[in-house]
Amino acid sequence: MIDVAEKIFVKIAEAIFKNKFTIRKVWLKNIEIAEIDGQEYEILSPEGFIEGIEELGLNDIKEKEMHYLLKVLSKPELEGHILM
Repeated sequence: MIDVAEKIFVKIAEAIFKNKFTIRKVWLKNIEIAEIDGQEYEILSPEGFIEGIEELGLNDIKEKEMHYLLKVLSKPELEGHILM
């Protein structure tokens, strides 16, 4: 599972570099602020994360691969959101 996620991370990094984007630019519109233990954190919903990947043009990621990636990134204590 981690090997699959790592390969997708490489694809994401290559697409970001190729398009001269930043991580923040790709996911900015989907970032939310959450208060956790009195501190503010930026979080990203799984749907927002997938939307950013699709906007990068990475439409060849299989459903099972995406499932593994989200399993690695999402935090159960944040209701499945991804901590930025």
